[in-house]
Amino acid sequence: MTSKQAEAVNAETPVAAPDTPGAVAHPGIAFTLAVIGYFMIAVDMTIVSVAMTPISRGLHLSAASLSWITTAFTLTYAGAMMLGGRVVDLFGRRNSFVLGISLFTLASLAAALAPNAAVLIAARAAQGVGAAITTPCTLALILDLFPEGPKRQRAMGTFQAVIGSGAGFGLILGGLLTDALGWRWLFLVNVPVGALILALTPRFLPRPTREQTAGSRRFDMAGAMTVTLALALLIYTLSETAHRGWLSTPTLGGIAASLALFVAFGWNEHRSPDPLLPLRIPRNPVVHTANLRAALVSGAFLCALVLVALDNEQALGQSPTRAGLSLLPAAVMILPMGRIGPKLVARFGVRHMAIAAPAVMAAGLLWFATTPSTSFVGSRLGPDILIGCGATVANLANMLSATSGAKPSERGVVSALQYTAQQTGSSALPAAFTAIAAAHTSRLLGGHSGIGHTAALHQGFQQAFFAAAIGGLVAVLLALPRRHFAG
Repeated sequence: MTSKQAEAVNAETPVAAPDTPGAVAHPGIAFTLAVIGYFMIAVDMTIVSVAMTPISRGLHLSAASLSWITTAFTLTYAGAMMLGGRVVDLFGRRNSFVLGISLFTLASLAAALAPNAAVLIAARAAQGVGAAITTPCTLALILDLFPEGPKRQRAMGTFQAVIGSGAGFGLILGGLLTDALGWRWLFLVNVPVGALILALTPRFLPRPTREQTAGSRRFDMAGAMTVTLALALLIYTLSETAHRGWLSTPTLGGIAASLALFVAFGWNEHRSPDPLLPLRIPRNPVVHTANLRAALVSGAFLCALVLVALDNEQALGQSPTRAGLSLLPAAVMILPMGRIGPKLVARFGVRHMAIAAPAVMAAGLLWFATTPSTSFVGSRLGPDILIGCGATVANLANMLSATSGAKPSERGVVSALQYTAQQTGSSALPAAFTAIAAAHTSRLLGGHSGIGHTAALHQGFQQAFFAAAIGGLVAVLLALPRRHFAG
C-alpha cells in the first residue's frame, strides 16, 4: 500500500478517544498492519510455485511429496477458514490477529529450517492454520474500522488491490529469491515481517467493543469439525483430479463423502443453539451468489497467474526469475485499481461492476487462449492488464456485496465464508484447469498431429485459459439478476 493510500484511509476514518473500548487512535496504521498481515499470506499462496524443482533437489523429494508442499497449505487454509472466523468472533479481532500471525510466522521459520520433507509439509500445514485465523480477522477489522458506504468502499478497494497483487508478487518474489538466495528464503522472508507486525499490533489494533462481543461465548465443536473435514476433503479431492481423472473412483468417492459431511454440517447447524454458521447467512441469495462469484473469479485469476508462469517455464524454457517477472504487469496494474475500483463502484453501483469486471477478466483469458506465445508485448502484456484490473474490481464488488449488512458479532464468520469461497475456487478451479491442459497436451502428443512437445504444452495451457474464461463468464451471468444484490 502506498503512503498516499494509507494517509487517505487515515483521514477518512473517525478517530475515537483512545481510552474507550474499540477506539483507534491511529486507524491508518491499524489498517496498514491488517493489510500487510494478509499480503504476507497472499504472497505465500504462490511463492513456491516457481521453486518446486530447487526444493525437490534440496530435500530429495518424490513427485508425490513435492505436490504436498502446496496441498498441505491449501487444505488447512481453506479447510479451517470457517473455524478461524468463529475464533475471531469469540475471542476478538486483536487476540485472533496475534494468534494467527504468530502461528504463521513460527511455521514459516520451521519451513525455512526444514531438514526433510515431513517437517516442511507439516510447517506448510501450520502456515495454513495461521492464515485461516488471520484472513477473516483482517476483513473483520476493516469492517469495524470503516462504516458502510464510500469510506468502506475505498478501504476495501485498497485492501483488494494489495492482496490481489500478492499472488502475482509471490510468483515474482519466488523466482528472484530462489535464483539469488535459495528456496529456504521463500519462507525465511516472512519472519522479520511477522515479528514487526506482532510488535506493533498491541499498540495500534483496537480492543473489542461491547457490540462485537455480544454473542454467545459457546463454541460449536461438532460444526467446526464437520465443516473443516468437508472442506479439506473436497479441496484435496479436486486438487488430485489432474492425476486421477474426474470420473475415477477416488474422485467420485471423495466428492460424495465431502457432500455427506456438508449435509451433516447443515443438520448440526440447524439443531445447534449456537451454530458455527447461522444458516440464514448462506441461505441469503445475496450472500451465496456473491460467494459463488468470488470462487469463480478467484479460481480463474489464480489459474492465469500460475499457468502463465508454468507456460513460460515449461513451454518456453525460461528461468524462475524471468517466468515470474512476466507477471509483473498484472501485479502492478492491480495496485492503482485500489483507488479506481471504488470510484467505479460509487458511480455505477456494485451490481454493474460485478457484471463488467469479470467480463473484462474473461476477455484477457480469451486473449491468452487464442494468441501464440510469441512475445511479451504481443501475447502477455495486454491480457495481463485486463485480467489484473478485471479480477480486482470483481473481487471488490463481490466482497462488498457479501458483507453488506453483517452484524458486528458475525463479521468474522461472514468474512470467513467469503474467503472460504475464494480459497475453494483458488484451489479447485486451477486443479481442474490444469487437468484440462494436461489432457489436451496428451491428446496432441499421442495422436497424429505431428506437433512438437513445446507446442503441445502451450496449446494445453491455452485450453486451460479458455476454460478459465468460461468461469469468468459464468460469474457475469450470476450477477445479472437484481435479486442477487442488496437494495
